[in-house]
Amino acid sequence: MPRSDSIYIGAVPPYEDCQQVGMPECDYQLAKKESEAYRRQLARQFPKARLVLKSQRHDIGTEYFVEVLFDSEEEMDIAMEVESKLPDYWDEQSLRDFPFLTTTAHKYSMED
Repeated sequence: MPRSDSIYIGAVPPYEDCQQVGMPECDYQLAKKESEAYRRQLARQFPKARLVLKSQRHDIGTEYFVEVLFDSEEEMDIAMEVESKLPDYWDEQSLRDFPFLTTTAHKYSMED
């Protein structure tokens, strides 16, 4: 079976804090759970996208992240939509489902 093309999405929403691979305080099981929470959040936002949790071993530890797969032009369009419309922060459902997550959304509030 041919291998799918993919687009790297990331480990967590771009404005959220996450486990830092290679740092002494990094909890790799928690890093994996963070990325799974992100995959599920994206799956709610983009139900037609083929989202997968991937890992990459490095000298300093294992990085976990989400990729969106595509095999056709239609799936590529979906993948491009995911990449261009990523949420900046955790959604309420993620924060409820994964109580270990914390949001940094308040740090960037324009209402201050």
